[in-house]
Amino acid sequence: MNIKKILFGSCDYHKTSEDGKEKLSINIQGGWVIGLIILGLIGWLVF
Repeated sequence: MNIKKILFGSCDYHKTSEDGKEKLSINIQGGWVIGLIILGLIGWLVF
Protein backbone atom coordinates (compact mmCIF):
# COMPACT_ATOMS: atom_id res chain seq x y z
CA MET A 1 0.00 0.00 0.00
CA ASN A 2 1.12 3.51 -0.72
CA ILE A 3 1.52 5.65 2.41
CA LYS A 4 0.62 8.89 0.59
CA LYS A 5 -2.74 7.44 -0.47
CA ILE A 6 -3.52 6.39 3.10
CA LEU A 7 -2.57 9.78 4.57
CA PHE A 8 -4.05 12.14 2.00
CA GLY A 9 -6.69 10.34 -0.06
CA SER A 10 -8.67 7.22 -0.74
CA CYS A 11 -7.11 3.78 -0.71
CA ASP A 12 -8.54 0.57 -2.18
CA TYR A 13 -7.20 -2.93 -1.50
CA HIS A 14 -8.61 -6.09 -3.05
CA LYS A 15 -7.52 -9.67 -2.40
CA THR A 16 -9.03 -12.94 -3.61
CA SER A 17 -8.20 -16.30 -2.06
CA GLU A 18 -6.34 -18.90 -4.11
CA ASP A 19 -9.44 -21.02 -4.63
CA GLY A 20 -11.42 -17.94 -5.71
CA LYS A 21 -14.16 -18.38 -3.13
CA GLU A 22 -13.37 -15.61 -0.66
CA LYS A 23 -12.83 -11.99 -1.47
CA LEU A 24 -11.41 -9.26 0.76
CA SER A 25 -11.99 -5.59 -0.04
CA ILE A 26 -10.85 -2.62 2.01
CA ASN A 27 -11.92 0.86 0.99
CA ILE A 28 -10.76 3.92 2.96
CA GLN A 29 -12.24 7.26 1.95
CA GLY A 30 -10.58 10.45 3.10
CA GLY A 31 -7.23 10.72 4.77
CA TRP A 32 -5.91 10.60 8.30
CA VAL A 33 -4.09 13.92 7.96
CA ILE A 34 -7.14 15.82 6.75
CA GLY A 35 -9.27 14.35 9.54
CA LEU A 36 -6.71 15.34 12.17
CA ILE A 37 -6.49 18.89 10.79
CA ILE A 38 -10.27 19.31 10.90
CA LEU A 39 -10.42 17.86 14.42
CA GLY A 40 -7.63 20.21 15.53
CA LEU A 41 -9.42 23.24 14.08
CA ILE A 42 -12.65 22.34 15.83
CA GLY A 43 -10.79 21.86 19.10
CA TRP A 44 -9.01 25.20 18.65
CA LEU A 45 -12.33 26.97 18.03
CA VAL A 46 -13.95 25.44 21.11
CA PHE A 47 -11.16 26.41 23.50
